[in-house]
Amino acid sequence: MTRQPWGQPPLPEWAISITAASVYLARVSWASATPTVLVEASETLPAGAVSPSMLALNMPDVGAVGLVVRRLASQTGGGRRRVALVLPDMVAKVALIKLEQVPSRETELVEIIRWQLRKSMPFPVERAVVSIADQGTDTAAGEFLVAAARADVVQQYEQACAMGDLDVGLVDLESLALLHRTSHESGVPDGDWFFVRVDSRDVTLVLGRGPAVTFHRHRADEAEGSVADLIHQTAMFYEDRFKGNGFSRVWLAAAPGLTAADEVQRDLQGRYGNVVQLSPARPTAILAGAVAPQTGTV
Repeated sequence: MTRQPWGQPPLPEWAISITAASVYLARVSWASATPTVLVEASETLPAGAVSPSMLALNMPDVGAVGLVVRRLASQTGGGRRRVALVLPDMVAKVALIKLEQVPSRETELVEIIRWQLRKSMPFPVERAVVSIADQGTDTAAGEFLVAAARADVVQQYEQACAMGDLDVGLVDLESLALLHRTSHESGVPDGDWFFVRVDSRDVTLVLGRGPAVTFHRHRADEAEGSVADLIHQTAMFYEDRFKGNGFSRVWLAAAPGLTAADEVQRDLQGRYGNVVQLSPARPTAILAGAVAPQTGTV
């Protein structure tokens, strides 16, 4: 869920996503400006095998999911390998935390951020695994993009991977992986930008200014209105809070075949015109984003 934590070894070439619908495993090369999928395999999961959630265990039978992972690993050559694990957005809480003074020691920073998270976490922060991305916006003060998930939930996904001899080298979220791929291919805008990710189960909205994320919101159901309502609310927040003068780029990443995506696209283009760009959101695009080189944004 972080792009570049302290002491992180080189990014893996392999990535795996485990969702409510399927498992997807691929090897991706970033030898050029765009990714090349060298090897890929996928398998549909039976209903109920994975139920992404922030509050409860996601797999009633980790072994059943692990067998699927093992089959895909065998189909793609077998052998132990290091992978990036991409989780559904619903698994983690994403927050932006600002500190007036950043401690020099990593352990102190983690402790402070965990303390800050207590106010907004839907479960005890003591049970969370927390990853921190330094957005590098100031020399003394700091702004951090933080993702937190229940440790036992993440462990279930890691255990399923281990059954296929896959060692998890980093963990990312679907929307952040897509955003990372998009910004790597398109370049990070100098001005303000808006990223909208729409899936059949959830919506994620991200605002940014230059290389830094300034706002992140995830919604997992229809309780807060339509996607158009959320876009409108986010646009108003942008104008009121950030005094924005308009977006230099708006990205829409929609799951393939999603009927509602056409309506969202029309809404965005009606609001922002030709700055709206479509971003691939197929499984290989998500996996490629998880292993894309660092470019200065999430």
